[in-house]
Amino acid sequence: MNRIVYLVLFLAIFGCQSDIVESEKATQVWVDVYGRYLEGDQQYKFEATFLKGDTLPAATIIEPQGSLMIGGHEMKARQLSEELIRCFADFTGPYQAVQTLQLDDPEINFKSLRLNLPQTPAFSIAEAALSKATGGSLYLEEELEIKTGESLLVLISDPEKQAAKVEIPGPIKIKEIIIPAVQVQALNIGQGDVYLVYKRLIQNPPVDNVTVKGELEYYSLAQSLEIAE
Repeated sequence: MNRIVYLVLFLAIFGCQSDIVESEKATQVWVDVYGRYLEGDQQYKFEATFLKGDTLPAATIIEPQGSLMIGGHEMKARQLSEELIRCFADFTGPYQAVQTLQLDDPEINFKSLRLNLPQTPAFSIAEAALSKATGGSLYLEEELEIKTGESLLVLISDPEKQAAKVEIPGPIKIKEIIIPAVQVQALNIGQGDVYLVYKRLIQNPPVDNVTVKGELEYYSLAQSLEIAE
């Protein structure tokens, strides 16, 4: 009789624990963050999407409760579609390497996150021109260490606004950026411009059932250049 009672109690406890485990799984939260800084306009743009569920493929997008702030500016939620809610903030100001994302929501174990924005060094263009026959070079004022999870893009546009790009993934240290001729052969001759985009992935491990991932970008000032044969 005692063994039967023990078995019933064990099954009851196990059942409760299973419910707790399932409940804990359901509290998983994923935060997808995007941040961008335009050097020329001194403009910040941030977006954040919150998902909640048992697993990421089965998670649904939620609207966080309470205040959501970035760098002291409120991020406002927008209903982009029936199933998509995203939070936005746009503001201007001088570049700051760290912006803090803060959330005051009692149902999400996420209070603040430091976002470390990348920054491109100043650069110059060899002979202020690129050749469709031989390519060209850009020179950074200081050596740049591109780490794992980061990349540097060189974006070139011609007078007709046709674009070409060169991507340099990390890890690598660079001071000179070689532009191969094959990358610019499709461009039109004439006055164009070039700028750099520094990308950095956010890949934070889960903390208190909250996982934060995303991407941060820095757009440099554009410089004029001549595209020649």
